[in-house]
Amino acid sequence: MKQLGFPSNATLKSNAVDYSLIVVGAFLQALSYVLFLAPFKIVPGGVYGISIVLHYVTKGVFSIFPDGLPMGATALCFNVPLLLLAMKKIGLSSGPKTIVTFVLISVFTDTLSYFCGTEPLVENDTFIACFYGGAILGIGVTCVFKAQSTSAGTDVLARVIANNSNLKVSNMIIILDSAIVMLGLIVFQDWAVPGSLFSCMERLLKCSRRKIRIVPSLSYRRRHRR
Repeated sequence: MKQLGFPSNATLKSNAVDYSLIVVGAFLQALSYVLFLAPFKIVPGGVYGISIVLHYVTKGVFSIFPDGLPMGATALCFNVPLLLLAMKKIGLSSGPKTIVTFVLISVFTDTLSYFCGTEPLVENDTFIACFYGGAILGIGVTCVFKAQSTSAGTDVLARVIANNSNLKVSNMIIILDSAIVMLGLIVFQDWAVPGSLFSCMERLLKCSRRKIRIVPSLSYRRRHRR
């Protein structure tokens, strides 16, 4: 009889680590959307940027959802067809992990929204909300990437478009996310949020300039020590 092949211990351990990172990353991303970004109507781009806009626009429109369309379920409705399109056009080696990732983000988002409501964790401080929301979101995305997964969304759409053109994937992501951010500005008509984002970017640029000045001086000293 032919013996069934079971995955090795190393493979099982690797999968356990990957899926643990996915769970942590998905929860952190949902935490960022619900507690920091959505309450201040900050549109981060991507599928969840569209979901935040639709959540506020549809308040009071549907009797079944008086507080607006749930962000997680709305994002799921976008992610499923986008993933199917990507798997058909370019294939997706991280398909199972990607499915688990965006489903978990949706579930965590709507669960946190149900228990925490729409009240901001940080009141009357858009900059702090941008800062912590962006930092937590970035850590969550990093965890997902370390697990060799993706949360689908506009990243997947950018790959499909770039695959059929001479455009770079990174450029397409910037174009798509910028369009979604502009949509948020037009809908919410609130320029205080871009002002806070600009000040945050300005501070990051200042920090990066200081690092650029320090690094050449260190390399110069190391050369002369040799």
